[in-house]
Formats: sequence, C-alpha cells, structure tokens
Amino acid sequence: MEFKPLLGNDVVNLAEVLPLDVPISLMIDPCNLCNFKCTFCPTGEKSLLGEYKRPKGMMSFKLFEKIIIDISNFQKNSSTKIKSLLLYKDGEPLLNRKLPEMITFAKKLNIAKHVLVTTNASLLDENYSERLLNSGLDTLRVSIQSLKKEFFSKTTRTKLDYDKIKENIKNFYNIKKKLNKKTELIISYVDAENFDENTKKNFIQEFSKFSDRVIINPVMGWTRSDIHDWRNGIDREREIKNYELKVCPDPFSRLSVNFDGSVSVCCVDWSHGTVVGNFNDETFEEVWNGKKLKEFRLLHLNGERNKIGPCKNCDYIKDKGKHDNIDHICQKLIEVYS
Repeated sequence: MEFKPLLGNDVVNLAEVLPLDVPISLMIDPCNLCNFKCTFCPTGEKSLLGEYKRPKGMMSFKLFEKIIIDISNFQKNSSTKIKSLLLYKDGEPLLNRKLPEMITFAKKLNIAKHVLVTTNASLLDENYSERLLNSGLDTLRVSIQSLKKEFFSKTTRTKLDYDKIKENIKNFYNIKKKLNKKTELIISYVDAENFDENTKKNFIQEFSKFSDRVIINPVMGWTRSDIHDWRNGIDREREIKNYELKVCPDPFSRLSVNFDGSVSVCCVDWSHGTVVGNFNDETFEEVWNGKKLKEFRLLHLNGERNKIGPCKNCDYIKDKGKHDNIDHICQKLIEVYS
C-alpha cells in the first residue's frame, strides 16, 4: 500500500534551507478536548493525561487573534511565509464553535499559504459544513478511525454512529460542489488495525466516490513512547531499517501552539513537556527567536536530546524521511544558534 503525503507531493530538503526566518508549518490547537478516545491517540488515555496534569480547554478567539496578528507583523520583515497553518493538535477542533471565524481571520491576514483542519467529522452537520466552506478553508481532512463499521467502536472507544459520520462526509462533499468551493476534502485512515491490502483497497474505492483524495498512513509514534505503545503493537516498515536521526528536524522547522497559548516545540508533545514560551504574554518573534527555543535546538545538535523528557524516548522521530536529515550540518547550526 502506498503512503502519500498530506499536502501535495513536494517536500523541502531541510538541510538546504536552514536556518529559517519562519517555520515551514505552524500548528494551533483550537481545542484539546475530544469526543473520541482512540486507542492510538494520547488524548484517549485520560488517566495518563491526569498523571501528567495536562490542562484541558478551548482557545479563545481573542487569543487566536493575538497570535495571528503577531505572526502577520513578524512576517512583514521576512522574505518567506509559513507554508501550512494546521488548526488541530491534541483534540477535536470542531468542538470549538469559533473555528470557522478563526479560519476566516487567518486567511484575511494571509499568514500562511495553506490552512488545513483535521476532524473526526462527528460534528460535521450541514450548518457547520457551510460555515467551514465559506471560511476560506483550503483543506479539510477527515480522519476515519476504522476501515470496518464493526471495529469502529472498539478503536474509538465510543458509541458514536459510523454510518452517521459517513453521511456527514457525503453531505460536506455535496455542499462543497453545490457552493462551488475549492476546499479539498481528504479522507485519511491511520493504519492502527493492520487490515489486509484488499480491505484497504475497498476503503479507498468507496470513499473516493465522495472525496477529493483518500490517504492511508501508517500508525504513528509519539513522544514518551516508553510509557505506552501508541502503535498498538504494529511494527511499521520504513525506508531505512534500524535508522534513526540524531537530530529531530522539528525544532528548526515547525512550531505548535496549545489551546492555552503555551508553545510546544513538537506537534506530538501530548504531555506539554517541550514548552518554550507562551503567546499570552510573548510575541511570535520572542518565541521563535527566543533563548528557550535556541537552548532546545542546541541540546539536539549536541546529541543531548535525552535530557528532554518527551524527546528521550520519542518514537515519532523514527518516522522522519531523508529530506528531514540535518545530522550532517550540526556544526554549522551550532554556530548559528549559539
């Protein structure tokens, strides 16, 4: 089964473009609550979140405005622009009813080339669909948690209706055509159940009838992988066997904003253990070019990422591709960030 990238087929060879004026992608979490408890997602492990005292809630529109304005002001002095604004992280973004207004505001200030939302589609009724389509959203990715109806409840650990979710997706696609909107609808499945190839092909054929693209991705790893097997016992086949980057590329190319304004270096930092700033009282420039993030980067460059709790036993870094490899330019980057 071929695994395809989410946003187009073009990838950036990171070693050729560092250091960056702005991150390639920025993730902002509208809400870290979720109505699913998926077996492959940390948000589904309530006791674990309690152990790490992860806060929960929704981002206010006022805070979102402040962040977007900060970025807009910062990019006025930059020759580049953020490639992707991803409005999701730890939770279900549609739970925040201000999400369409957030998208509209971000598009108005033109801070990113592409705005994408990932949802489980359980709340994607006709009204919400129209609001999202009229917001200027570039891509809506619907994450389907199971290839078979009978396994859906087991994987999501909910009693939500699989057929209703499929109906929501079909309605969104039909409304999109009716309104003549260019928003791309992607159906995505995380291969956490290890189904056979024929089942996967049938899934792609079925959902291709009412979407623009269907993607199947391998089950991913997360930070702090030593305390929980997020891959559900599935061993992913990789391009390079038994190979792991020394330096994670994310601190140099991405940034993630939690619902409360705290800024994590890593998009899979479910425990909020890589926080390097807070947009409630700091500007985008103060965080992106700040002391805490520089120190974080230097720990990775000096081979000391094991000193960072979430990075010490991170499984996510194993999924990085050849284009993410910056190990060979460590000395150059040490000089830049020192």
